[in-house]
Amino acid sequence: AKTLWNLFCEVIQWVGAENVVHIVTNNAANYVVAGRLIHEKYGTIFWSPCAAHCLNLLLKDVANLPYVANLASKASKIIIFVYNHMVLLSWLRKREGWKQVVRPRGTRFATTFITLESIYDHKQDFQALVVHKHFTSHKLSKTVVGQTVSATIFDQNFWNDCFVIAKLVAPIICLLQNVDGDEKPSLGSVY
Repeated sequence: AKTLWNLFCEVIQWVGAENVVHIVTNNAANYVVAGRLIHEKYGTIFWSPCAAHCLNLLLKDVANLPYVANLASKASKIIIFVYNHMVLLSWLRKREGWKQVVRPRGTRFATTFITLESIYDHKQDFQALVVHKHFTSHKLSKTVVGQTVSATIFDQNFWNDCFVIAKLVAPIICLLQNVDGDEKPSLGSVY
């Protein structure tokens, strides 16, 4: 915190304290302390945590709930199974209107929920795949993983849960996209 405080003070002095009214940073404990120290030294300069970082942490907490984590794991298994077997992926790519499924990434927590929405949007494609002769006559359909994936794809509760979770976090993701965008200042639209 002291090192950050010194760095921020150096920048403030370089820019001029009269030209700084607000500092927005990560909300880790050391940044919080540094922000408080800045405000103590310069009474007119305030600190606040980054809204995008806060929303990402919120989504991370929701994604780590056992129910959501289990749902995301099932969705991931479907995606991995299909994308690891070109014979299945090529069949899906031939379907009218097929678009890539958004796949989870480790860097952004919103992708878990965007993936759940994306896989829900492909529900009919995945269901058509596992009932089509192309799949049922293939050796992949007889493997343990193939049968597990098929069972998940036929599970209406899985699809309902994907839909509900995606809709529940949609306003948070919309807000995250708004505050994390670089195209226009977001403070006015957020308020």
